[in-house]
Amino acid sequence: MGEFYGKRIRISIITIDQVPAYWLAKTQKWLEEN
Repeated sequence: MGEFYGKRIRISIITIDQVPAYWLAKTQKWLEEN
């Protein structure tokens, strides 16, 4: 799910503020790595 939200952030569908708190850490890690 981190990758899912990360890709959506990259293409500007959502912002980091809209990521559910449960997935926030995994999403931030994915964005840093990719």
